[in-house]
Amino acid sequence: MPVGTIELGEFMFAARLLVTLGFHKARQEQSHATADARVITKPAWHQSDDETSSGNETCAYEPCYEDLVSGIAPPLVREYSWGYYKVTAGWLALCVTVTLVQLLMVGVIIGHSAHDAATSCLPSPASPRAWWMLHISKAGAVVVCGGFMSKELMDNVHYWMISKLLMPHRRESDFTVTVRVLTTILVFAAEIMSFVSASDPATVFMNVTALTFIGDLGYFGLDVARRGVFGSVIGQTMTSLNFQIHLVSCYPSWFRSVRTVTQVFTASITSLFVVLLLFFYSEPVCGTDDALQPHIFLSSIDR
Repeated sequence: MPVGTIELGEFMFAARLLVTLGFHKARQEQSHATADARVITKPAWHQSDDETSSGNETCAYEPCYEDLVSGIAPPLVREYSWGYYKVTAGWLALCVTVTLVQLLMVGVIIGHSAHDAATSCLPSPASPRAWWMLHISKAGAVVVCGGFMSKELMDNVHYWMISKLLMPHRRESDFTVTVRVLTTILVFAAEIMSFVSASDPATVFMNVTALTFIGDLGYFGLDVARRGVFGSVIGQTMTSLNFQIHLVSCYPSWFRSVRTVTQVFTASITSLFVVLLLFFYSEPVCGTDDALQPHIFLSSIDR
C-alpha cells in the first residue's frame, strides 16, 4: 500500500523527468531480468555469492525505483532509436526554448511596467468609491497571482523532491528548479509592477490574464505536445506519462519541511503586497508637484 502520493505538475520539465525515470526503470528491470536468468540457468552449487546477490547489484549506483515508488512506466519508445532522441534531446531543446521565451517576455514587461510606474498619474483626484474599487481590485489581483505563484512553486518543489529521491546525483534538476523558481518570482514581480501603474480595475485584471499566461507557458507547451504538434512520437510519449507518483516504502520527513517553507514564503509575500497596495499606496495625480511620486494612504482621495 502506498504511504503517500506526490502529484507532479504537468509542465514540460516534469515530463522530461518522467521520461528519464522511465528509461532508468526500464534499464533496472532489464538488469534484474538478466541477472535472474543467469542465476536460474546455473545449478545452485555452481553459483557464487556475487551471482546470488547480483539482483541487488543492479541498483548499486542509484535507488531501486520499485523499492521506493510506483507509477513510473517505461516509455513506449525503444531506447537509442530515432524516437528516443526526439523525446530526450529534442524535448530538452523545446523546454529550453520555452523557458527563454518566458524570460524574454517577463523582462520586456518588467521594463515597460517600471517605466509606467514612474511616469503614470491620474488626470484628477479619485473619488473615495473609485479609489477603493481600484485598490480592492489590485489586492484581489495580488491574491489571485499569489495563488498561481504558490501553485507553480509547489510544482517545482514536487519536481525537485522526486528528482532528489530517485536521482540524487542529477544536477539538471537543481539547475532547472533554480531557473523555474526565478522565472516564477519574476512573473510575480512583473504583476506587482503592472498593478502599481494601473489606473483602473479593468487594466488590473487584463494584466493578471496576460502575465498568468506567461507563467503557464510550460504547462501550455506540454498540452500542445500532447496534441501531436511536435510529432507523433513526442505526442504519444507525453500522453502516456503518469504524473502521480506513489511512495511505497516511506515518506521522507524532509518533504514536509520543504513544503512548509514554500507555503510560508508564498503566504508572506502575498499578504505583504496585499496590505501595501490596499492601504499604503495611492496613485499620484497629474499636475501636482509630486505627480511622479506615489502618494501614501488615502492622501490622493478627493474628499
